[in-house]
Amino acid sequence: MRILLIAVFLGIGAMMLQGCLAAADSGDVSEYNQLSEKEKADLVNFARYFLTKNDKFATQEQKAYILKTPPEMKVHYIAPKTGKAVMDWNLEDKVIRVICRGEFCTDRMQWKVAIYKKGRVKINSDAGDVITGKKLTKQDFSDLLEKK
Repeated sequence: MRILLIAVFLGIGAMMLQGCLAAADSGDVSEYNQLSEKEKADLVNFARYFLTKNDKFATQEQKAYILKTPPEMKVHYIAPKTGKAVMDWNLEDKVIRVICRGEFCTDRMQWKVAIYKKGRVKINSDAGDVITGKKLTKQDFSDLLEKK
């Protein structure tokens, strides 16, 4: 009888744990806990600032395009105002992708910039997907710098 009770309690505990883990990773976050439009705009402005202050990512014309054109943005939540945001600027010869992860709009966010040759990345992919593009090589970077 004691073994049966222990088995029942362990089963109930396992089901509760599975339910909590499934809810935490589902990406279903209430509207209150999602980023507001202002917070999304702040993320885009942080990305724009970083891209335009660094000469190795884009030419002057491309920087002007980045400043005036909104990126394609996907956000995947794993907790309230926490997750992964992907911002893509689709330029004529390449795609500049800025990825931020972690607790949004805090100093604990991690930032990454990836540059892809045109046609090598799926722009409308879900933010939770693996990036399918080919990263540019060092030679590609030097070629980009010479074009300026």
